[in-house]
Amino acid sequence: MEKILIALFLGMILTGCNNKSIIYFYSPDKSQCVTLIDEGKFRYIANGKINGLPKENYVKLFSENVPVFGDAFYICWKNTKYEWDIVIEHYEILESKLDSTKFRFNTSLPSDERGIPTPLKYSKNGCAEYSLELKKFFHSNGTTAINE
Repeated sequence: MEKILIALFLGMILTGCNNKSIIYFYSPDKSQCVTLIDEGKFRYIANGKINGLPKENYVKLFSENVPVFGDAFYICWKNTKYEWDIVIEHYEILESKLDSTKFRFNTSLPSDERGIPTPLKYSKNGCAEYSLELKKFFHSNGTTAINE
């Protein structure tokens, strides 16, 4: 009986350690979706709405050494060149299977004329800035996020 209780206890601990969370970001007109999946030390950004780990059109990031404070998701939807343009700072890109002719992903913000990284571009119409730490938008401009 004792072994069964220990096995059940260990099973609950191990299954409870699955730190998987999914956020779906939708463009203002709801025609586009980007899925952000956090799973342990890894973060995936994928085009479209997906429930599991992506197989195509995604970026896999390593997130172990990323500071929680300031962890943000920046996106601009459909511009003249890309379907979307996303920045998530401080992450290491482990794998990219994005079609770079359609999607742009970066791990650093664009710099202003003084060379200082700035999120100003992402406060404009058609763009959004979302705090992954606070789970809220700083600028949404019609972009929505659904946490699962």
